[in-house]
Amino acid sequence: MFRFQLPVLLWAATVVFPASAFPSTTLNGEWKIATDPQNRGKVEKWFERAAIPEAKPCHVPGILEQSFPGYDGVVWYWKEFVVAPAQRNERVLLKFSAADYLAEVWLNGVRLGSHEGGETPFQFDVTKQLSPGSNRLAVRLLNPGKERVDGMTLDETPHGIKDAAMRVGNFWNPAGLWQAVELINVPAVRVDDVFVSSHLNDGGVVAHVSIVNATGTLIRARLRLTVTEDREGSFVTETVQPVSIPSSGTSLDLKARVEKPHPWSTQDPYLYRVAVNLEALAGTHHREVRTGFREFTFRDGYFRLNGKRIFLRGTHSVGHFPIGQHVPHDPELLRRELIYVKTMGFNMVRWLGRTMFPSQLDLCDELGLMVYQESYASWRWTDSPAMKERFDSAVREMILRDRSHVSLVAWGLLNETRDGPIFQHAAGMLPLVRSVDPTRMVILSSGRWDGHPSIGSLANPGDRDWMHAFGLEAPNAPSLGSTSAAWRKSGDHHTYPPRPWSPETTETIRTLGAGTKNIFLSEYGNGSQIDPIDITKAMEQNGARTDFDDYLLYKAMRDKLVDDWRRWGLDMIFASPSDMITEGQRMQSEQRLIALNAIRSNPKLAGYSLTGLSDQAIEGEGLMTIFRDLKPGIVDAMTDGFAPLRWCVFAEPAHLYRGGTLHVEAVLANEDRLSPGDHTVRLRVVGPGVVLLDKTAVLKIPDPKSTPEPPMVFPAFLEDVHIEGPIGRYEVAVSFDRGVPTLGRQTVIVGDRPAPPKMNTRVLVAEAGDTLTRALGELGITADRFRGEDAGGKHDTIMVGAGASKDIVQKVFDAVTRGSAAVFLDPSVLLANEKEVLNLMPVANKPRLVDSGPRFWGRDDIVKPHAIFEGLPSSKLMDLFYYRDLIPYKSFTEFGGGVENVVPAFSVGRPHGAGYWAGSNLLAYRLGEGKLVLSTLNLIDNLGKHPAADRITINLVKFLGDRQ
Repeated sequence: MFRFQLPVLLWAATVVFPASAFPSTTLNGEWKIATDPQNRGKVEKWFERAAIPEAKPCHVPGILEQSFPGYDGVVWYWKEFVVAPAQRNERVLLKFSAADYLAEVWLNGVRLGSHEGGETPFQFDVTKQLSPGSNRLAVRLLNPGKERVDGMTLDETPHGIKDAAMRVGNFWNPAGLWQAVELINVPAVRVDDVFVSSHLNDGGVVAHVSIVNATGTLIRARLRLTVTEDREGSFVTETVQPVSIPSSGTSLDLKARVEKPHPWSTQDPYLYRVAVNLEALAGTHHREVRTGFREFTFRDGYFRLNGKRIFLRGTHSVGHFPIGQHVPHDPELLRRELIYVKTMGFNMVRWLGRTMFPSQLDLCDELGLMVYQESYASWRWTDSPAMKERFDSAVREMILRDRSHVSLVAWGLLNETRDGPIFQHAAGMLPLVRSVDPTRMVILSSGRWDGHPSIGSLANPGDRDWMHAFGLEAPNAPSLGSTSAAWRKSGDHHTYPPRPWSPETTETIRTLGAGTKNIFLSEYGNGSQIDPIDITKAMEQNGARTDFDDYLLYKAMRDKLVDDWRRWGLDMIFASPSDMITEGQRMQSEQRLIALNAIRSNPKLAGYSLTGLSDQAIEGEGLMTIFRDLKPGIVDAMTDGFAPLRWCVFAEPAHLYRGGTLHVEAVLANEDRLSPGDHTVRLRVVGPGVVLLDKTAVLKIPDPKSTPEPPMVFPAFLEDVHIEGPIGRYEVAVSFDRGVPTLGRQTVIVGDRPAPPKMNTRVLVAEAGDTLTRALGELGITADRFRGEDAGGKHDTIMVGAGASKDIVQKVFDAVTRGSAAVFLDPSVLLANEKEVLNLMPVANKPRLVDSGPRFWGRDDIVKPHAIFEGLPSSKLMDLFYYRDLIPYKSFTEFGGGVENVVPAFSVGRPHGAGYWAGSNLLAYRLGEGKLVLSTLNLIDNLGKHPAADRITINLVKFLGDRQ
């Protein structure tokens, strides 16, 4: 080993400072803050004085909105502190870990400089500006809003999902000194930065070292690179290199080699520690980072970690926390969310529209949780003359901060961005990315809303061109157009079908990418309700001000929920609104598993990223609450759905009549976990005291090392089963006969056909065609066509189906007023000139018919005890399995009082507004002398096929015929 020796006399004459002798001084804690809405602080030289009298105490790290809720614009921070003077051959750095967005800094009245960008660190050498006694630090910080200040607005700056007007689906606009501020003592000659890349193929370790020389003279020194095992600290290898450091500083690469490196993986996150020691006459300095040996690429249709293909199991977050939004009130939340994610079987987290906390990246290194990270610039901002410079700066600084973390496997440039200057600039950014990090995958734009499949979606480590990896992407592919549905075939795909999933939705997800290259489902999820009662209580317990914008939103949702809960009589069904929401959250977990069956059974899917980790942006989309508490049932659902080896079972229809035919399919998702060869598998259909099917088959699993590679999905059974047995619940179960403890199952409900109702009224039908008339006939209900002239008696029941004309609708209302009863099974016939208002309704408060389908948020429907639901599950939430095919995606709202809400519907955490939505799927009116029912339940298409649809229809006829 080369040993570099300095002359003994020179070395002995120099004081050598060990690394531990260079302290740091935190400036966190209490500061003073004041607003500057007129932007006059610089002119009046607030930086030369103590805090102005209007200033308030605040805490750093923190957000300015904790002192001034809802404020956008300029604020000033002041901090008085005392610090020991720098020692000989020492420099003092003032470091801001992040300040959002534009910070200008003065120390003791001397301007140090400024920094633009809200997520990344910056620092100043303040050795000359520090006083031996008291010091005053002043920071002018601009948090842009809608009004132009210093030539910029919020929309023209990288800002992620922030918005100057707070609404559900956004942060409001949190900013300020939201990460640590500290003074760091360093030697005059120091290691300023270390970027370590480790190469699995040959064990090579390269440390790119940047050195600062503040002595003003050439310095000769030596650099020592030492590699140790992180877990035990045992020595691995070392190299020493002499270096001459000019006064301008220098950069160089130190190289070492690890024999037989232990790979880092999601199952075994093995880490090494790389230390760089600078040894010079001016002092010594020590920097170290952790690293690991891993390779993450996309090749031949699959993501691959260390050469082994994997199914990417991800979830995303925008890093939103209660109370502080940017900054968790309890740092443990940063750890908790990642530990939970790892426990549930995810192998990747995506930080969408912002960067992770450095401490979280450290934890991901340790847990074996891969990270796909974006910057503020990836989403929701607009073009401006400074766009390119700001975009480049945001991406470059993100990479420089985090590029040594082994868990960070992919940089993301954009999310859901349509074609335009920002997308085009991102498409040309690979040279910039490669100039600061050639070692990672780069993903261009999640969702590919640009519609240009001629531009590839990702670049593997070292690539300087976009790879045409997914879907229809090809170098000469024609533009799909950003408004065309064809963009969905681009391969990096986002989709949010409403829940509950229909068989058609399941089939769509199972066949995404058919006929193309493999695709990446980089966003999908179905959420649940937020409990605003628990959230507001938790915020109060943790010291949130009651004028915080997010507290006010949660409180408004809470108040509306409690009011409707009482007004609609739900207090007679549930012990509390929170109990009602908890039941809905449990059903959300079941829906997640249903979706995972479809996703895992699609052989064209290379990976999936779930929406979302938590109820971020006050939306009800998460696996966890905003306080990072797990929702009921979610751990079992996700660990099952993400098992590397699992059965996906499909049985349709899910609710059928005895004597019907059940279509059963079983598919094995195998992430190369099952040994190659022949495996005996068994399919059983079991009901109350009866086995309808017990069948075995041989499933052949090819060797994954074969050419071509086999898929990760293997169809095993496709059977039609005749259901002849008692009514009740049946289990469809599939398993291996021996050696593999994996079981897949699906529940099916079998019912019996109802007896024809005893009619004490005449039934008339108003519709275009005869669909409803024929369906009623199959239920034993004889119906005549309603024409208007012969109706209006007190014993007439009118069923209104699809396509009824305005003239007929008016005659129905006339008949009801005179004493008939009517039900509108297709309420769209009541629409007139406006898109949503049921203008043909003869009531003062005309209901609206609106899209209420829950997508990545939740909606729950309550079945109240009522004659319409006699003999059916009621006094509970509408079960998403039992009533699946009847639950509508449209509901009534704004129907006022004086009407009975039989099936209330509500959504807490619904985006794009105040966050609370409430309505109904079935309303019962008294109109004149008659009865009137409006229903959005999907009854017509399910009559004769779905036991619950038939029972509700018969009950409707009975209810309407009862003139009491």
